[in-house]
Amino acid sequence: MSLTDQLTLIAAQGRSDFSGRTDKYMVGSKNPTDIGDLSDAMIGVAPFDIAGTMFDQDFRDRAIQRLNRYRRHWDFYDGKHWINPWYDGERKSVFNFCKTITDKSVQWFVAQGWEVKAPAGNESVADLLNAVWKRNKRISLTTQAAQYGAVTGDAFFYVTVTDRDFRNRELPRKEWKARIQALNPSNVFPVWSPVEPGVMIGCLIQQVAYHGQQKIVMSIYIDPEEFEVWENGKSQGRFPNKLGEIPVVHVPNFVLSYSAFGMSDIESIIELNEEYNSVANSIRRSINYHSEPTTLIYGAKASRLEKGANKVWSGLPIDARVENLVLGDDLKATYQYLEMLEGLIMKTGEVPKLAYDSHEVAVSNTSGLTMQMMFQPLIEKTKKRRPQYDEGFQAVNRLVLKIERDIIGTNIGVLADNEEELMTTTTQFSSPLPKDEQVELDQGIKKIQEGIWSQNEGIRRLAKVVDEDQLKLEIMADQRMKVAMEAEKQKALELVTPNLTFPFLGSIALTQEFEDIAAKSLKEEEKAVKSME
Repeated sequence: MSLTDQLTLIAAQGRSDFSGRTDKYMVGSKNPTDIGDLSDAMIGVAPFDIAGTMFDQDFRDRAIQRLNRYRRHWDFYDGKHWINPWYDGERKSVFNFCKTITDKSVQWFVAQGWEVKAPAGNESVADLLNAVWKRNKRISLTTQAAQYGAVTGDAFFYVTVTDRDFRNRELPRKEWKARIQALNPSNVFPVWSPVEPGVMIGCLIQQVAYHGQQKIVMSIYIDPEEFEVWENGKSQGRFPNKLGEIPVVHVPNFVLSYSAFGMSDIESIIELNEEYNSVANSIRRSINYHSEPTTLIYGAKASRLEKGANKVWSGLPIDARVENLVLGDDLKATYQYLEMLEGLIMKTGEVPKLAYDSHEVAVSNTSGLTMQMMFQPLIEKTKKRRPQYDEGFQAVNRLVLKIERDIIGTNIGVLADNEEELMTTTTQFSSPLPKDEQVELDQGIKKIQEGIWSQNEGIRRLAKVVDEDQLKLEIMADQRMKVAMEAEKQKALELVTPNLTFPFLGSIALTQEFEDIAAKSLKEEEKAVKSME
């Protein structure tokens, strides 16, 4: 199995299953000889030091603490909120706000996707990177990474090259492709620089995998010089790291100033969600208890009363009375407490109730500013998340360009007019708020008419096409056809036979020759304008 396939196998695994959170795996054990064994890694509760000298007990303790935190967060995301989910033969109530808040936050962050942008003159570099992200399913990949980050607090991207087919046969170099993967944070154990916080000097990727029926622990340790692969603690060989750096990018969900790792979306709402479920379960038990009323008999024996449908009890002693046990309190205060808890959960999770329950709110004619105010908590939350992912995407882009240049052999230098900023990119995120395209178009036309925008800027902002140069050529061709049409109309009015071939001057009949000439002319004109600036 090739190195690429081994890493792909690790990245493709689902969430690690933790099967025994006991005191053995809690932080606090300081036995210097307790470095763990392969069985700990096999059940996913702790990393295994494959080399024996890779990390110390403190590193292992911190990793165990992180893995336990991840597992707890995944439990709450999956709706496993009770240690014992059953009581007296009935399943306890679960209201899963953790999943609701996480999914809505991820949805807002991903929105309609994002694009890579490059400095002026390097647009072709951005085109290359966008093509790589598109081939790697940008939106689904971003959603996966963002979900990892929102639940655990950390997301990891791994950048490699696909050089073999599904049968493990080496592909021709011209068919090699840069590949971007989102790694499960439970499988990644970064070694941070002691002098540069957040900078990796090594990275262990460890995951349970299967070879046929055999269960193995696949481990890969990466440093700037080489990769080393182990199966069940046995080295399978070393491979040179041609990039000269670790191709793993860490993205903290929300920054914690005291830690290299991030904070999740549900960290602060777990206890509130637990309290909500506890109160809701108590209400449910009370309602269920009183939904099948218990009959109370005073001053008589139940054995003397005939039971059954349509039976009337009579002849009871004078002091006897029969009544059903009823719920004496309407639980109003309890319901108010639940509403307060829900409000606290939404406030703490920064997701307004409107985001998932808008049936009582009319938004059909709501202005953009009003919509921003209504969804302000989610907007602010999305803004807090974007800088980390922007930096992460930039790091991934730089690794992709190095793989294209140093491994695949692409001459990326010819794509950049501005070679000093060849590796410089930015991220253009889309807005999660709905847009009224007619309003945007009207505003854009007004800006062009008032001289605030050029027609070219209007095309960039409003056209939303992939090939802007092609669009410009087509617009100019249509304008040329309109001028020719007016000229031929004038000829007809003057009783001169018009040339009826003018429709072929429009964008529908553009020839490749005209496109080449016009494109060359357009680029020369743009360069001339830039030189004047």
